[in-house]
Amino acid sequence: MRRRLSWRNERKLYHGKCAKTGNQIISTYSHDKEYLVYDPKIWNSDDWDPHAFRADFDFSQAFFPQFQTFMKKTPKPALANGF
Repeated sequence: MRRRLSWRNERKLYHGKCAKTGNQIISTYSHDKEYLVYDPKIWNSDDWDPHAFRADFDFSQAFFPQFQTFMKKTPKPALANGF
């Protein structure tokens, strides 16, 4: 279980800005990370198009570097609180 959850942060909260609106938010992602973080209200709304972030898989390259690039360019909700 420790290995499975080692990449998740559920204990620390950070002040940050929504990548879409620029509003101040509280997030589980620190501001020095390269991730796009959206306010949960924006992330759950229809104000953005998730299809704009899709990417084609290149079979001539390794999977994990492509996955890392994809994770950095797709928006993430600031908090996972299930509202």
